[in-house]
Amino acid sequence: ADLKKIEPNKEKQVVSASRLLNILGTLSLSGKKHLCPLICFKSVQFNIKHGILSGMPISLATYGFLLSRFGMLTEATSYCEMANAVREDLGIVETIASVNMAVYGIVFPFSKPLRECEKQLHHGYTAGFEVGDVANSLRCASLHRYISFFSGQPLPKFLKGVEKVSKLMKEYNSNSTLLVNLVYQQAAVNFSGSGGASTGPAYLNGDFCDYNKIEQQFQEKTHSILHEQMNLMQTILAYHFAHYDTGWKSSEKIHVCGGGSIFKGFIFQYIHIFYRGLTAIALSRNENDKRKYAAAVKACIKVLKIGRKKSPLNLSHQSYLLEAELAVTKKRYAFAERLFMLSIEHAASAGILHEHALAHERFGFYYMMRNNHEAAYEQIRVARDLYAKWGSKAKIDF
Repeated sequence: ADLKKIEPNKEKQVVSASRLLNILGTLSLSGKKHLCPLICFKSVQFNIKHGILSGMPISLATYGFLLSRFGMLTEATSYCEMANAVREDLGIVETIASVNMAVYGIVFPFSKPLRECEKQLHHGYTAGFEVGDVANSLRCASLHRYISFFSGQPLPKFLKGVEKVSKLMKEYNSNSTLLVNLVYQQAAVNFSGSGGASTGPAYLNGDFCDYNKIEQQFQEKTHSILHEQMNLMQTILAYHFAHYDTGWKSSEKIHVCGGGSIFKGFIFQYIHIFYRGLTAIALSRNENDKRKYAAAVKACIKVLKIGRKKSPLNLSHQSYLLEAELAVTKKRYAFAERLFMLSIEHAASAGILHEHALAHERFGFYYMMRNNHEAAYEQIRVARDLYAKWGSKAKIDF
């Protein structure tokens, strides 16, 4: 409300200075990162002092993104809401891609339904191309693919979209974002069971991605977006298709707890922790490694509980499912059943198809372990139907 009282300023020198600050802020993210918070804060101050400028929504959104990286999600959400409000009030179409990238790709996945974020990122990349903001449009396109996958978008629709985005990235020679896009395309092909997975669905190797080849090429760039997204997808595939050692090795390559991860401040950090925890639970069933992996499970649950507080809508089902699996190992069966049901309920509410299916699948295996075959059959049947709705023939056949 207070921002709306500030008069717009169209003076050329002031507008140019504001744009320069925004450019410096963006450049500092790939160079001197420690300067980025200061530059972004100064950019917001500059706009307030000299009047609302066309770059104000970018300044607010970028500062919101930085606050989320520092774990200040409430404040980050406020800045992103202000960025949206200012952009809409002023009708600034040229900033849609850059604002939506930060708002719906980074901050709002914690507080809004992932499907809503997916739609706004799609709007960001189409609007960006219309005004010539190619760089931010391609960033929106990348984030749109990531969020689409984790929102549980049906795989046929996802694959159609990812092919379209890959063509755009090739057209504009955006090789780094293209490689990450191809990682997601390969993972989706593996899950869909439509062919193109050269070493089986558990491994990120096939027509679109060669995990081992990329690992060799990027050995020195251990914190690149490609490196972390690739290892995240390999961890997920390996867990779903019971290659737990492979999944654990990939998870170990993502140094979330060390603070240097690309995922820090993104919802992907918690998605990785979820699958890392599930993998550790599976490996802990081996008596020789029980202590090592039990400690990892507890650490993952601790992080996921923080994630659940940040994003009750999108992360609760993951937290409850991992806690249920731990309760089973401790033979707290009644408690485990309540947690499985909570996970199913929250996954259904969030509309995340593949993890809704996973919650039913794991509940079914729990009942099998308890020799309740009728209940096990019902849970596995529901899981199968949900995997079919998602489009995953590989999971149905597994």
